Amino acid sequence: MSRMAIVSEKFDEACRYYGETLGFERVDGWERPGARAAIFDLAGLRLELLDLTREKHAPELGDSIDRIHLVIEVDDIQAFHARLPQGMPALYETSWAGPVLELHDPHGIPVTILQPRSV
Repeated sequence: MSRMAIVSEKFDEACRYYGETLGFERVDGWERPGARAAIFDLAGLRLELLDLTREKHAPELGDSIDRIHLVIEVDDIQAFHARLPQGMPALYETSWAGPVLELHDPHGIPVTILQPRSV
């Protein structure tokens, strides 16, 4: 299983966003004095959130917006969108996929939710 990791200074907020707001399942994680992580299943991709504030020798983070873009494919984007809290952006159509939902997580990382077009 492939995995992507985000080192986060907004760990609790990011966990709520991926777990509660977007509704993805938290499948693993750990909590120790010097480390904390949560792993979510994003429709087959594992997202590992690492709590930067627990790291003894934390790396200095730069701007991630231009380096990372999550794309999550779902089977029924209308149903996915209906589960989201009020005030989320509207779906829009593209020429390269079916309906698309463009979001940003608490770090400002772009998150695109899409339903692939059937061929």
